[in-house]
Amino acid sequence: MLSVHSVAGQVFVLQVAVVLLLVIAAVTALVLQARKDSGVAYIIAFDTKGIRWTHPDPNLIGKPVVGSYAEALAGRVHQETYDTPGVGRAVDTMVPVFDTDGKSSDRSPSASRSGASTSG
Repeated sequence: MLSVHSVAGQVFVLQVAVVLLLVIAAVTALVLQARKDSGVAYIIAFDTKGIRWTHPDPNLIGKPVVGSYAEALAGRVHQETYDTPGVGRAVDTMVPVFDTDGKSSDRSPSASRSGASTSG
């Protein structure tokens, strides 16, 4: 059995960490391109447990999403419009994200939240 105290265990842990970093980097690159192409102010990708994979504020990556994302997990689009101080009128849209088999899992982002505001 591998242990983090053995050399083999440490190499395994390092390999897992590198793979996770590569996956996060790939998802981040896709999100940044999608944000640029769509013209929205932000896109946040997160898993089925609501843990952020991407966020405009890097300090929030790995932390829980604020608000309900149940509709996206159920496969439905959810949209809200609201006024926020300093940002103006904001539109927040949440959509489900599926893998190539049409399924959502913890191995891929399960939902994405994007938004735009009227302020400059």
